[in-house]
Amino acid sequence: MSRPGGKTLYALLGVSPTASQPELDAAFLTLQKQLQEVVLDARQRDERLSQLEAAYQQLSNPLRRSVYDASLAKGQASTVQLPSSQAKAAKMLDMGRGPSLGLIALAVLVVFGALYLFFVYRQQALLSDFRSDAMGAQQRAMQRQEEILRAQEAAYNGTPEEQAAQKAAWEAERLEREARREQEQREREFDQWNNQVENEQQRAEREQQRKERERERELEQEKRAAEHQEEIDRRTAEARVERDRLSLMQKFLSEGRYRDAREIAKTEYELSQIERAEKYGR
Repeated sequence: MSRPGGKTLYALLGVSPTASQPELDAAFLTLQKQLQEVVLDARQRDERLSQLEAAYQQLSNPLRRSVYDASLAKGQASTVQLPSSQAKAAKMLDMGRGPSLGLIALAVLVVFGALYLFFVYRQQALLSDFRSDAMGAQQRAMQRQEEILRAQEAAYNGTPEEQAAQKAAWEAERLEREARREQEQREREFDQWNNQVENEQQRAEREQQRKERERERELEQEKRAAEHQEEIDRRTAEARVERDRLSLMQKFLSEGRYRDAREIAKTEYELSQIERAEKYGR
């Protein structure tokens, strides 16, 4: 797909190497829309769209993007060479891309500003509601305390039936409070368990990513070692063949088989040796 002199994946999408995921998404969607409007030939449009999708998919994957950034820093990154039939369409896309991306950046800033204002307003509203709830809870607690005191006074001065009914009400209220505390405790334990499960899943994902990176490094090292061994084997084989050839040529010379010796000779020096041996009858 690549060859020297082409575009990097960032240049193909029209973003900087530090672009965030929202910027990649916006650039890809904009280029898709412009591609439908500018490129009329279906085959050219499909080829261009395939290149854009491949670049977008690679840069949207954090692991593949980090590998690409590392190769880009070393000057070994893959580039995309546009076919000559797409040159005009690519130029038109590049011309329209700048203003569109500028508008997108402005829209993103406006959205972030609106979100920030909404967040501040929401925080103030939550704080106000919290204060109101706290004051209301305090007032209800005071009213409840007064009711309890009045009920205790009435129970102390009431009939045995009234006293028994009041004690039953207090016991029911106590049981309700205990049940509520137990429910809250169960909810807290469930939240702790859920958080523990999420943390374990995240650790497992990070461990899997680490193993994948190590495996990639091991495969690269194995590939380099295999290539190095192949080169050593090739040179060893060439040296062995050369030794056998020289030994055979010397054998032919010693046996006076000069014609056979000439057939396996490679250099002018070897031919001159054969002529000299033939001349002097060696």
